[in-house]
Amino acid sequence: MIGIDITKISRFEKWAENENLMKRVFTKSEREYLKRRGNRQESIAGLWAAKEAASKVLGFGFGSKYAWTDYEIAFYHGQPRIKKPVSMKLSISHDEEYAIAWAMKKWNRKKISPFKIPQRLSNTHKGDYGKLCLIGGKKGMSGSICLSTMASLRAGVGLAYTMVPECISEIVQNRLLEAVIYPLDSQQDYFDGNSWKTFQELRQDFDAYVIGPGIGKEEETKNFLIQILKSTTKPKVIDADAISLLEGGELNKNCIVTPHEGEFSRWQHLNRKEVSKHRVELAKKIALIENCIVVLKGHQTVVTDGKEVYINCTGNPGMATAGSGDVLAGMIGAFLARGFKSIEAAKLGVYLHGLSGDMAKKVKGEESLIARDLVRFLPQAIRRVK
Repeated sequence: MIGIDITKISRFEKWAENENLMKRVFTKSEREYLKRRGNRQESIAGLWAAKEAASKVLGFGFGSKYAWTDYEIAFYHGQPRIKKPVSMKLSISHDEEYAIAWAMKKWNRKKISPFKIPQRLSNTHKGDYGKLCLIGGKKGMSGSICLSTMASLRAGVGLAYTMVPECISEIVQNRLLEAVIYPLDSQQDYFDGNSWKTFQELRQDFDAYVIGPGIGKEEETKNFLIQILKSTTKPKVIDADAISLLEGGELNKNCIVTPHEGEFSRWQHLNRKEVSKHRVELAKKIALIENCIVVLKGHQTVVTDGKEVYINCTGNPGMATAGSGDVLAGMIGAFLARGFKSIEAAKLGVYLHGLSGDMAKKVKGEESLIARDLVRFLPQAIRRVK
């Protein structure tokens, strides 16, 4: 697992003058090292960035489990390394105005995982594990919402309610035996104005939503989507075509947007090559601007709320297949409905999604891996984090 951080050096100009701040952030040995270096702001910025990078490897923000001084950087023959709380490889560099740190920990996945799912208590029922509403699908695109629903059930949600246009409800019902299917009225082969009226009649006190798999990009569907987003503040996963329909201002800190690079570039009107080149920086920037959590999918998927950054280490090229993103959306939605904090649900979903893919690869191979394999191997992946 890799953690990366970049920070502007000038912000540390007066840090050395603040003894209390230095003691709060740096250990005694680190402060002695900085003193030997003349307490230069470049050195202070480098150690700060290194601690930030290490925290991203572990997936914990400062204060949630570890304090600043729980992370300690040591130098062996001039080479930096994270000494505690877990030993990690480390690289620190400076580029004119910025300090950049890169930390890496190779986990033995058979023995340890950076995430844990709590054991279920014996005196619980399905309602204790969340009610998830999944909204998507159109004629010719029923598979997407089915994959999301099956993934949410395999991820442990108590109840899954799947809302689809009436024209595909019978197909979806035949595929999903464990979910509750709600057909929404529509005069078209997709969600339209009539769908909103039916949604209002059928809606319940859902714990979370997944919106977008197979939903299409029609204008009437866009109006339907905007109405739903404005009608509830419950946690939501916005995926697939729904991302392209966003206008701006509909999101909040409980929203998780899950684009691949192409969807991200269309959503933010950016050049695809620039997105590929500056994945972490742009994901952080847009998360802050849109006031949401961004899951920028791809090799080493980036999860960020604009402050905390998690870069995933699981997964393989075989997962570049149709429906893979639909599975991820359903998994994250399940963890939201089960009560996980939004950023933790996103990180856990991304990690397990990739781990399922790695397990499927061993049996199916990269070339033959399909999205349904990710759902099939999800129970094994979850057992690794219990």
